Amino acid sequence: MRTLASKVLCKLRRRTTPLERSPFGYLNDFDKALRPTRFEELAVEAFAGLLHVVFYDAPTEDAEQVLRATWRGGGPDTRNAPGNAADGLIRAAGFFILVEATLREKSDQWAREFAQVVRHAKQETKSLDTDPADVYCVLVAPTVFDDTFESTRSYNERSPHKIIPLELKPLAHAVETSAMALTIRHADVRRLLIRLVECLAACSDVGSWRRQVQGCVSAWRSEVLAQEKTTTIALKSYEAMIRSGQERMAMSEILLFLNRDRTLQAYLKRLRVSVDPKLVEGSLVQESLVAETKKIDLTGDIFFVPIPLTDFCARCDRRRLVAEHAYRMRVRRVT
Repeated sequence: MRTLASKVLCKLRRRTTPLERSPFGYLNDFDKALRPTRFEELAVEAFAGLLHVVFYDAPTEDAEQVLRATWRGGGPDTRNAPGNAADGLIRAAGFFILVEATLREKSDQWAREFAQVVRHAKQETKSLDTDPADVYCVLVAPTVFDDTFESTRSYNERSPHKIIPLELKPLAHAVETSAMALTIRHADVRRLLIRLVECLAACSDVGSWRRQVQGCVSAWRSEVLAQEKTTTIALKSYEAMIRSGQERMAMSEILLFLNRDRTLQAYLKRLRVSVDPKLVEGSLVQESLVAETKKIDLTGDIFFVPIPLTDFCARCDRRRLVAEHAYRMRVRRVT
């Protein structure tokens, strides 16, 4: 299944020549004057993919959509985001992300491109009527220069607003994680942002910061993939059964499908594990995605009968209703 995360990842990593740096393989499709604008769009779209929320530009934004990512540029003339606000605003579950993006790769990167983020952070926090601790300002650039590193590090030490410089390589790794872990939680992404703030505070120079960020994202990716492993294998196995069109499917056929799935194999390679019958059966049973199991033919193969889509959706709805009821009762108790 092609998710927004997987589509964005292709843009972030596309190269037309071996020596071309990402994401210029994608950006070079546009006129030179439009590339900074398209990079703004790409940076905001990357966070939409990371969080699996709907992406909008300014003219198409739907305020009724609670969880969303909005690039403040766009329109028929593909204009930049206005200079009096962040390039993008991501409304996640329990927190917000302001995105500022630039292709500028010179020593005055902070002064020319990012210095206004301090003002934007204060304005946006006031406009959103939220706590500064719930607003993360992410500065996205192909390369973060010394002035940006030093300025954000100094600012974070004395401000409730937290600014996170982020290069494209670790951003692409985070989006890749989300593309593989379809049920990633917004709380997981927030945990990554908090760790990136800590990385900045712990490092004294750009080189050590860059290495620590890579290690931080890698550790986070392993944690997320490990906690979502059972759900991911169950959903992929269920997909195999449904796509086969059979009323029941043998374990051997499911394993064949899973071993041909490139996304799943990349996922499992990160965890250094492989698919086996016990793992498949355990995940399907735990996630309640099969109506029957243990049907054994003369070959000794185990067969599985998938639950119907209506049953799958009804179960999801019941879980949602229980959660919504709990929140309603909490609100009544507070008031």
